[in-house]
Amino acid sequence: MKIMIDGHNLGLKEFTGIGVYASNLATNLQTLGHDISILYSMYSGSEKFPENIEFYQKLATEGEAASSGILKWAYHGFPYYLSQLFGKGLTPKKVQTNIQLINQGLNRKIPNGATPYNLPHFFRVSQAFSAISAKNLNVNLTGMDVLHLTLPLPISARGVKKVVTVHDLIPLKLPLSTSVNISHYANILKSSLKDADLIFTVSNQSKLDLIEIMNIPDEKIHVTYQSSFIPNNLLNLPQERIETVLENYNLKYKKYFIFYGAVEPKKNVLRLLQAFSKANTDCKLVVLGKNGWLYEQEEKFFDAQRYNQKYNQDAEKRFNPKIIRIPYSDFSEMMTLLKGANSLIFPSLYEGFGLPVLEAMQMGIPVITSNTSCLPEVAGNAAFYVDPYSIDDIINAIETLSSDNALLSKLSSLGLEQAQNFSEEKYQENLAAGYNLLK
Repeated sequence: MKIMIDGHNLGLKEFTGIGVYASNLATNLQTLGHDISILYSMYSGSEKFPENIEFYQKLATEGEAASSGILKWAYHGFPYYLSQLFGKGLTPKKVQTNIQLINQGLNRKIPNGATPYNLPHFFRVSQAFSAISAKNLNVNLTGMDVLHLTLPLPISARGVKKVVTVHDLIPLKLPLSTSVNISHYANILKSSLKDADLIFTVSNQSKLDLIEIMNIPDEKIHVTYQSSFIPNNLLNLPQERIETVLENYNLKYKKYFIFYGAVEPKKNVLRLLQAFSKANTDCKLVVLGKNGWLYEQEEKFFDAQRYNQKYNQDAEKRFNPKIIRIPYSDFSEMMTLLKGANSLIFPSLYEGFGLPVLEAMQMGIPVITSNTSCLPEVAGNAAFYVDPYSIDDIINAIETLSSDNALLSKLSSLGLEQAQNFSEEKYQENLAAGYNLLK
C-alpha cells in the first residue's frame, strides 16, 4: 500500500513521544513492504531555492509554528477555508529528497526511505477550523491508499482509507491536569474519528476509554501497542562510559533514581518530589524533562530547593543536592542516564502507554510505576507498583529499592523478559493485522 503519515510531531522543533511513534510507525510499515510518504506542515519558501533547502533548514532549526503563534499561520486560514467552502481539497507538494541534508541531522525527523510532502501550516489551520466548526479540512492525496494520522487531526482525504492512532484521552479523563480547551479538544477529536475507517490504540486501556467515553464500536478499534528501538551501543553501554557522563551531574553509578518526561500534573511529579524529599535513602533523584502543562507547583518546589541549597550552612548539602533537575538532554544521553540509574521511577496518574517503562525494561533497569491505567498492562509482573496518589507508597518503594539488591536483580531480569512482548517483531505483527482489516 501507499501510505501517507502525518508529520505533525516529526515537524516540531523538539522531538516528542508521538514523534517517536511516527518514526517507528514509518520504519516498521516500510519493513512490511509499504511505500511511505510523510506530510509536513512547514512554512518555507521552498520553491525559491534549489533542492528545497529552506524546507530542510526550517525543519531543523525552527520546526512547525506553535499553536500560540497564530500570527505565523493564521493568514493561510482564509484560502484554506475557501477551498473547503467550494469543496476543493488542498494538494500538498512533494519535497525533493535531499539525502545529504537528511544525513546531517534530520534522520529522526524524516524516516529513512520516506518521501516528504509539504502543505504550509495545514495542521494548525485544520485544528483551528475544527475547534470552532467541528469539521475536517480536506486534503487531496491522489495515488495514496491510506492516510494514517498519528494523533487525532481533523483531516480527511476523499477516496483514501483513513487510520487514526489515539494514544490517550487525558483531557477527558483528567481534565484538571491540562490547560487544553476541553470543548475545542472534543470537537477536534470527534471530527477526526467520525470518518476514520479504523482506529489504532497503543493499549487496551486506551481502547476501553474510547469505547466508554466516545462510544466507538469495539470492532473499529485495533490495539497495536508500541515498540521502542534502542541501538545496541546504548543497550550495552559499559560502566566506564556511563560514569563519564554521570560526572557532569555529580552522580554515582546506580546511586540515583530517574524520572523522565514532561513536568506536569498527570506525570505526578509533585508527589514524587515530596516523597523523595522525605524518603530515607542515600540515593539521589534525577528529574529529566522540560516543563509541560501547569508546572507551577513543581517549579516552586525546585525554586525552594535552589534557595535552600544556596544558603545551606552544610557545605555537603549546598554542593551536593539530593534532587537534580535536568531540563533537556538528547536521546543518547537520556538513555545513558537511564542505564546508570538504580531504577526508573514513573508514578504517573494516567498513561496511554508509558514508553519510559518499556525503555527501562529494555535496558534492564528496575521499574517503580503506578498501579493505574495501562501501566500494569505494559510492565506486567516486572515492576514495583505504587498507588500514585499515596506519598507513603512512593516513599516505601524508594526506600525498598535503595537497599534490596535481590529485588533489584529480580526486577531487572523480569523487565528484560517482559520487554520481549513489545519487540519490533510483535509490533509488526500487530500493524500487519490492523492493516489487513482495511482490505
